[in-house]
Amino acid sequence: MSLELRNVGWNAGFKKIISDVSLRVTRGEFLGVIGPNGSGKTSMMSVLGGIRAPSTGQALLGDQPMKKIGRRNLARHIGFVEQQADTIDRITVR
Repeated sequence: MSLELRNVGWNAGFKKIISDVSLRVTRGEFLGVIGPNGSGKTSMMSVLGGIRAPSTGQALLGDQPMKKIGRRNLARHIGFVEQQADTIDRITVR
């Protein structure tokens, strides 16, 4: 199983955040992404993790486009932990 981006771009409104990114990560591999602040690292990882849909190109799980898999099935295969996790402290769990 692999995660793949093929010529992916992502826009926030009219602002192009990432463009023409291609990469493939197979099961068991580790991926490190480095770059300056505001270069699109988090946006790219959000597309790779299935959190955001690409504006252009394709994001794939195996050989299937993520948009056809559905969030529930994606969650069975992909885990996503950000560097700084936001928590909601005012919610009580019962």
